[in-house]
Amino acid sequence: MNLQVETVDPTGDGLLEGTISEVSPLPVDEARIAYLTANEGLTAEIAGSGPVIEVRVALTPDPQAPSGWRWTLPPGPSERLVSGTPARGRVILAEVRPYKAFLGTV
Repeated sequence: MNLQVETVDPTGDGLLEGTISEVSPLPVDEARIAYLTANEGLTAEIAGSGPVIEVRVALTPDPQAPSGWRWTLPPGPSERLVSGTPARGRVILAEVRPYKAFLGTV
């Protein structure tokens, strides 16, 4: 899974890498969203977007990177991330060469 961190330029520093460690079996309620975000405005925005599934992501460490985490464009940003920094996730289910998908050899 890759995360686009709001305070990081994805074209210069890349996306933050991690793996999904847990997924809620059912949508979470607004109280859970409020607990996780600790931000009324963000809670309202997320809760108003439809059913919300909680996904926990284990970030991939990289002791060589200034941030301490692995990025798609090493070494990533020069500063460390702070708790609560907004990010958007992109889940990669599989990587398949286009010709294999076309030929049905996946």
